[in-house]
Amino acid sequence: MNDLICKAIQDRLLIGFTYKGTLRWVEPHTYGVKKKGGNGLCAWQLVGGSGEAFRLFLEQEMQSLQLGEQFVSERDGYVRGDPQFLHIYAEL
Repeated sequence: MNDLICKAIQDRLLIGFTYKGTLRWVEPHTYGVKKKGGNGLCAWQLVGGSGEAFRLFLEQEMQSLQLGEQFVSERDGYVRGDPQFLHIYAEL
């Protein structure tokens, strides 16, 4: 489990990281063990990749994590208790 990701969710802080060679900034919503195995982060992507939307990021592919500014609230479409996770470490 990554304590930095849990802290970001608890304090509603943006997370920046490199993923597949691209810098991403996201609003983290749910972090836990995916049903298919491995840890994952469901987050609203603000910068990087293919635009703004909810994305699922594999923790093993996230590099150089850093915390950013605070965000206000969850995004429309957020599902608490996200069914794609077997176990949730932290969620909004």
